[in-house]
This record gives sequence, structure tokens and C-alpha cells, in this order.
Amino acid sequence: MSNTNQTFTKKVENEIKNIKNASWSIKIFIFIFTIGFIFVSFNETFRIPNLKDKINSLKEDISTKNSQIQLLETKLVPFKIFALKEYTGSEQEALTKLANNLNKLENELKKMGQQNIYKPLSEHIRSQVIENLKNIKNNIKLV
Repeated sequence: MSNTNQTFTKKVENEIKNIKNASWSIKIFIFIFTIGFIFVSFNETFRIPNLKDKINSLKEDISTKNSQIQLLETKLVPFKIFALKEYTGSEQEALTKLANNLNKLENELKKMGQQNIYKPLSEHIRSQVIENLKNIKNNIKLV
């Protein structure tokens, strides 16, 4: 029986060591879990006011954008009135027609500018004109 007792004693001692090792693992796990929980709670505590500030900032941005939209709508009124008088269709269609005609007009003006309708005088012609004007001036003084 002494052999059986020794074997049993060794088994009990091994189990106690396993429990102690497991106990340390559990303690480490609980410690890490607690630190993690504290970190998350701490982070959330400071995050909520930041989110409130962000929400307030976004509300201010929306208010500013709404004011800008109202200003642009006010500036657009004369164009809407003109478009509705001149073109048929809905407001959107009339504004589209007006925009298309303005684009055509702009392109025509650009083409006219590229045609060099008014060219500066060449240096030779310019000098002749100046000389002729001087001659005319001198002739007027003599008379």
C-alpha cells in the first residue's frame, strides 16, 4: 500500500501544481481583462464629450451651408425670372436652355476674339501715320 500511497500522493501533488499553475493563469487573465475594461471605460468617458463636440460642429456646418444655399438661391432669382419669361418648360428646363444659350454666346465671343478683328498697326504703318500727322501739324502752323 505504501507504493499505492506514494503514487496517489504524487498524483495529488501534481494536481495541486496544475491548480496553482492554472490559478496563476486565471489571475493573469483576470488582471489583463480588468486593465482592458478600465482602458475601454476610460476611453469611452472621454470619447462621449468629443462626439458631442463633433455633433455640435457638424450642426454649425449644416447651418452655415443652409445660409449659403439661401444666399445662392436669392442670387439665382433674376436668372430664374428671365429664363421663365424667355423659355418654355419647367423652371429647370428654362434654366437649362438659358445656360445653353449663354454657353453658345460665350463660345461665339471667344471665336470673335480669336479672329483678331482689331489688329494693332504694324510698326512701318505706324511710323508713316505719325510722320503724316507731324506734316499736317507743321502745315497748319504755317497758315
